[in-house]
Amino acid sequence: MRKINWGTVPEAKEFERLGSGGYVCKIVSVTDNPEKEYLKVVMDVAEGEFKNYGAEAEKRSGNDWSYIRMFRSYKEKAWGMFKAFLAALENSNPAFKADNFDGDERKLIGLLIGVVLGYEEYQKNDGTIGVRTYVKTITSSDKIRKKEFKVPDLKKLTTTTIPQPAPVASADEDEDLPF
Repeated sequence: MRKINWGTVPEAKEFERLGSGGYVCKIVSVTDNPEKEYLKVVMDVAEGEFKNYGAEAEKRSGNDWSYIRMFRSYKEKAWGMFKAFLAALENSNPAFKADNFDGDERKLIGLLIGVVLGYEEYQKNDGTIGVRTYVKTITSSDKIRKKEFKVPDLKKLTTTTIPQPAPVASADEDEDLPF
């Protein structure tokens, strides 16, 4: 092992994940998927105890997994929901006007927004049940600061049975087959 001055190395802190609740976030990147007509919005916590949560985790691990992500469709049937997203941005950023948004997603980077996260169960590839966070609600950053939101209950996985593979015939069973 190479020689390391352990006196200069800070001890790792226990990993603490974002919990269900409200967060004032800042948009750090937006990617447009024009073929499917949606934006992938990546956010980081901008205020409070977990400020810069995603950036700090990325600095430690080299992975960007700890940022908050959501998708916003701008297909015609989803225009009302997209307008609600723009309204939450307007209510959080006085200089941003939803009605004047020209479709340039780069202009969303750096804007604040209120986000309510919840926990949901999901089935892992190995069949076990895991828990992850998801964006339940978007709102104004002021509503988050004033605690004017409801923390969602755990969203339970609705699938109760895990599909089992079909039984495999043994060599003895094959002898009775007529083909």
